[in-house]
Amino acid sequence: MLRQFQTVIDDVQNPLERKRASMLIYLVFAQTILSVGLFVLVGIIVRDYSGPHFAPILIVISGVTLLLIWKGKYRIARVIDLIALNVLLLFLSQRLGSQSGVNYYYVATAASSLALYGYEEWRTGLVIATLSLVLFIVDGTIDMDFIPQRYLSSSQAGFLFMVNSTMTFVISAYCIVMMHKLNYESEKGLLETQKLVEMQIAELKKTNSELDRFVYSASHDLRAPLSSISGLITIMQQEKGANNPLYISLMKDRVKAMDEFIREIVDYSRNARLEPEMKKFRLHELIDEIVNSLTYFENADKVSIEVHVSEDLDLYSDKERLRIVLNNLMTNSIKYADFSKERPFIQVTASRSAQAVLLEVKDNGIGITDAHTARVFEMFYRATERSKGSGLGLYIAKEVVEKLGGKLAMHSEVNVGSCFSIELPAFRAV
Repeated sequence: MLRQFQTVIDDVQNPLERKRASMLIYLVFAQTILSVGLFVLVGIIVRDYSGPHFAPILIVISGVTLLLIWKGKYRIARVIDLIALNVLLLFLSQRLGSQSGVNYYYVATAASSLALYGYEEWRTGLVIATLSLVLFIVDGTIDMDFIPQRYLSSSQAGFLFMVNSTMTFVISAYCIVMMHKLNYESEKGLLETQKLVEMQIAELKKTNSELDRFVYSASHDLRAPLSSISGLITIMQQEKGANNPLYISLMKDRVKAMDEFIREIVDYSRNARLEPEMKKFRLHELIDEIVNSLTYFENADKVSIEVHVSEDLDLYSDKERLRIVLNNLMTNSIKYADFSKERPFIQVTASRSAQAVLLEVKDNGIGITDAHTARVFEMFYRATERSKGSGLGLYIAKEVVEKLGGKLAMHSEVNVGSCFSIELPAFRAV
């Protein structure tokens, strides 16, 4: 039955309120069992079944409370149960006297009131707890003659006092433990929320900083090719040889630069907005596709591309995102190849461990100085004067790899070459 009621309170949105509702259910079941036990116990020890049967009344209160909880009226159920308990305790304590220890249950109801109400409703909990205190004082100072009293022997009173004080302690201790637990979970939730907010603030600052740089650089890089093309067209119009091949070549170069920049912006936007499409694929096949696509890339015929990747090496990742990364690294190796060397090369290798796949793109190009290596992954950063790109390539590559749950690192030496290593999860995350 407890499980059935538990499914009902699962609809409560606030997790702390859900736990308080669960606690109320346990307390109601406990008070039902306690009332039946005391009813039988008093009958056996005191041999008194006359007068108002408090146990059946308490069972009715418990039944009404559980019915309200079942109907989803958790807030009303709390108020009715706690107030009814306080009033019933007054009559029961007047009936059996303070020597029976029944009046100690006021402590339990006060503790229950404070435990069942959270921060937002602390005033209600405090009012009901105050009611318990007031009734405790009234019960100890005023004799209500209209309630017939049952006089107990010392042994009867001692036994009942022991039972009632023990049960009061158990119920109060349970409420205190639950309050501590709820307080702990509340503080834990606040700390987690604080960490999340701090992460979001850091991410927002990073985004704002990148946006500032993006707006500045985008406006410059988009306008520069257009200005060049416009100037070349003006010169061609003014000269007699309007079809000068040099001017046409320069315009094509500027258009190509703009096209590449726009493509990088699209890659950046897609990576930021869309979730990865994780699928299983053969890594060797992807690298072959990229190598084939570089056939007509400028100076690609002057660079030897070596692929050392097992044909049966499978990877579970986003194939198109990884294509962007590898294509970027390999085209960079071609752009910054050292053609003064006897044999410029690019080596692509891959190995697999129990948990990860490690890819490396290594070249013997011009390399990058130590002064620039720490910043090569920044947005719009250009590490060499030979760079004609936007400075977005390596930044996008790093962002994509991190989106795939991996790491991108670089080691480079001037006049020796560069090595980019990509570490990706080998299997699908569970």
